[in-house]
Parts: sequence; C-alpha cells; structure tokens
Amino acid sequence: MRKLLYLLLIAFVAVTGCAKDDSKKVVARVGTRKITVGNFREAYFRVPPNFLPKVGGEEGRKQFLEDLVSKELLILEAYEQGLDKDEGVREEMVEIERQILLRDLYDREVIAESKVTEKELKQLYEERAQEDEIGARHILLTDSVKAGEVLSKVRAGEDFAELAKEFSEDGSTASMGGYLGFFGKETMLPPEFHEAVFALDAGEVSDVVRTSMGYHIIKVDEKRKRQLEPFETMKGRLESEVVMKNRMDLARSYLDGVKERYKITIDEETMAILAGGLKACFMPTGTSVAELSQYFSEEEKALVLASAKSGQYTISDYLGTLEPEGKVAVPSGENLEQLRNIIESEVITEPLILEARRTGIPRKKTVKRDLNRHEEDRIVDALYAREVRDKVTISAEETASYYEQHAQAYDRPEVIRFRKLLVYDKGAADSLAALARQGSNFVKLVDENSADRMTAARGGEMEVKAGTNVAIDSLARGLSVGQIAGPMDTGDGFLIIKLLERKPGTKTPRELALPYAERDLRREREEQGLADFLDSLREKYKPAIDEKALAEITLGAPEEETE
Repeated sequence: MRKLLYLLLIAFVAVTGCAKDDSKKVVARVGTRKITVGNFREAYFRVPPNFLPKVGGEEGRKQFLEDLVSKELLILEAYEQGLDKDEGVREEMVEIERQILLRDLYDREVIAESKVTEKELKQLYEERAQEDEIGARHILLTDSVKAGEVLSKVRAGEDFAELAKEFSEDGSTASMGGYLGFFGKETMLPPEFHEAVFALDAGEVSDVVRTSMGYHIIKVDEKRKRQLEPFETMKGRLESEVVMKNRMDLARSYLDGVKERYKITIDEETMAILAGGLKACFMPTGTSVAELSQYFSEEEKALVLASAKSGQYTISDYLGTLEPEGKVAVPSGENLEQLRNIIESEVITEPLILEARRTGIPRKKTVKRDLNRHEEDRIVDALYAREVRDKVTISAEETASYYEQHAQAYDRPEVIRFRKLLVYDKGAADSLAALARQGSNFVKLVDENSADRMTAARGGEMEVKAGTNVAIDSLARGLSVGQIAGPMDTGDGFLIIKLLERKPGTKTPRELALPYAERDLRREREEQGLADFLDSLREKYKPAIDEKALAEITLGAPEEETE
C-alpha cells in the first residue's frame, strides 16, 4: 500500500519552453507512452524526500526511473481495461474538477493579490516595537458554576497559581500554575479571551470569560515592552502574518461581492426549523443522518433554506451534504450565526464554480494538466483495487499467526515528557545550559530565549514516544527526572532539554493488537500482489529504458511550471 501511495505521488508535467536543452530526450518507452528527461526531473522534484530512493547517484536514478515506468504500466493497463469510463471514476472526477476550479479561483482572486512590500513589513516591525506584551495565566473550567466558585477563591486572596494547579482543566498549563507565557496583540486567541486579557492591567484578574473552550479566569502577571528579535530574523514571520491577514480580508471582500452579484439570501424561518431539528437530536458523539432526518417531515425537508440566482438550497440539500454512513458531527443548533455561516458556505459554492468558468479557468493549461494527473491517479487506484486489493483475503488464523510472530511490535513504547529550549547560537546555548544546570528557572529561560515559540507558550513542555525522535532519544538516554541535557546540534538549532517524566511502555492486550496485525499482514500481501502484477505488466508491455540517456541525467533545481 505504501508502494501504491508512492506511485500515486509521481506526476508528470509538460516540459516548458525554458526547460533544459536535453529535457525532451526520451529516457524510457512504455507501450505507446514515453518518459522524457524533463518528465524525470519534474517527477523527481514532486515526490517528498522520504519517498525517494535511499541510494544516490546512478543507482538511485535508475531505481526512480523504474518507479516511473511502474506508474506508466499501471496507467496503460487502466486505460486498457476502460477504467477511465468507470462510473465511480467519472463521479470522482466531477468533484475533483470543482475543487480545482475553486482552488484556481482562490489563487487568482486572493493569492495573487495578497503580496506585501518590504516597506510594509518594516512599518509593522516598528509598530510592534512600541507595543506592550503581556505575561498572563488562566484557569480553564468546563463548568460555569465551578468557575464562579474558583473566581470567589481568587477574589478572597488565594494564590492564583496554586488554584490553577488544583482546578484548571487545561492540561498543558495547569502544572505551571496556568502560565501562558508572554504574547502580543497579534497572537491568535479566542476573541472573547483576547478582548478580556488586553483590557487588564498588571496584577488584575478578569471575571469569568466564556469562549468555545470553556470558562476562563485570567490574571495578567506583567506588562512589558516588546523584546523583538532583529528585523531580518522576524521578517519571514511578519510576512506570513501580513499575507495571511491580507488573504482573509481579500477573501471576505470577494465573497461579499459574489453574494451580492448572485443575490444570495438566507430564509431565517427555515433556518430556525433546521436549528430546532439539530437541537432535538444533538449528541456530542455525533448523530446518524437517518436519526437526524426523522426530526423533519417531508414538507420541512423541501423548505428553502437559501436562494441565489444559481438555484435554491433546501433542508434536504443540507442533509445530503452529511456522510450517509455512521455518526456525523452536526452543529448543536444553539449558535445561529455558526449555522448561517455553514449554509452560506454551501450555497456560495455553485456561484463560485460559475465565476471560475466565466473567467476561463477551465481553459488554463495548468488546470487541464491537473485534471489529467488526477484522472490517471484515480484510474490507477481503481486498477489497484480490482487487481490487488480485492484479491487479498486474510483468515483469523493467519492474523493470529502473524501476531504471534510480531507481538512485540504492537507494545506501546515508553513516553518521554520534557521541556525544550531551542536556540540558534552555539555560545548562547552553552550559556543557557550552564544556567539551567545551576538551578535557573527553566520555564523562564524557555520563555525569554527559545526559538520555538509554539512550545515556548507552554513552558517548552512536550512529550514524544521513545524511538520516534533521534535527538530526544539521545539526550534523554540515562537522564534522571529533573536533570538537564544538551546542547545538541540538531541541524535546526541547538537543543537543551529538562526531563520531566518517563512514562513506562505497556504491553498491548492481544485482542487490541489483532486488528493492527491484520492491517500489517494485509499491507505485506498487497505489496507482494502489486509487485507480481507489475511483473505481469512488464511482460505484457515490454518497457524499454535508454541506459545512456539515464546516465546523462543531471538533477539541478526544479523548473517552474508555466501556462
């Protein structure tokens, strides 16, 4: 199955006019299809590095070309078996075309218009330098009554940090007394939380603040002037932030224009009927479509939720967007604004498709190439199902035997919980490691110095499974709880860790491991089935490789795809 995934990742693009001189040279022929040097290079740079051959040089190039040939063999056979006419494939391609049109429309109307200048970035940097940043704590509870009781304890003078450790349900901050670190106004926070925390002065505590996460009690420890890194260091992050904001503004403006042009309106009475049905059957664990449908009469299902020049959208249409099998998550019906947004996002899809067609997007060469790539991937997947996947059967006895041979592979490994401090400068890393070993507050060192701001917001705390991170395995080896290790050069910076806990591995019960054993046995059987099928296709289509052309291939930087 991994082999199939890899083959589906391989895609050719047309050789552009500015490509290298040798790009049209044919390096392999597979039946009526051919692979050029340009195809080889483009495909190579499209595949994620972890899927590429582990060996380099000529041997690696030959192995990669063999994989390209395998993909072409599967495409040839899929067309031979008429899978491009398969009803399931055609249905998938209709939806894929819609997604590609929407993507290209977004690229045209939003991405292309959201550029940012160096001057704008410097201006934002200077504004940030003048702003305060806040060091805050919070206590999170899911019960409003309990939140009120805890707030009374805070108002009575009890220690906020100790109350956070005792009562907060935020697992990532409770052990640190609810500490959230320092952050500025640009930090992504729930809007209600953002408004409350930036209205407080140092030492002040908020009332209970309700957000989508629950009920918060917030305390501001400190306000200080921003301690910014140099502009060149922050430039990339600032650009990402500004571009994201520009894109959100452009998208909102464009969608508002489409709503107006296509006269999209929501029927509030019908929406209230839908909300009532959703409230009546809402379950946090999900609801089946059949259960939900029972809460609406046939007359109600036909009611129009929204209208547009492109057509009408009914309660029945809404139910049709839900997965027909199993439990599905649906809105509770309590938040009408959320429900309105969901309905609008569904109704506006058809007008957006019409806009994409009106602006000529389906005629773009890149769109046609993308559609061709997706079609070939779909027919290859359909061929794999027919010739490999559906032919593999596994008995309970075979699964049990496989499990007995590989039982240890299904045990849960040790989990290492630690704090992480990452810096880019070796001298700074040595100094910080020395301070940590001398007893300095590690959380404070992380907050003030760590280059990894995602983990810094929670005091650098994280955990990994043993055997999944070479650097952490190496640093934690032989380390006792509370000890410091590092710095280690990881290639992404110099890493220092403080070990917090080792959670021992556990043996997985046989009955829980058996489904995973069956999955792994199936994977092995399918990989062998695919290899055998490809051998039969090589015999049928007799691909030919030009060894000389292959030896002369050089891999420089990827060439850009153009219209």
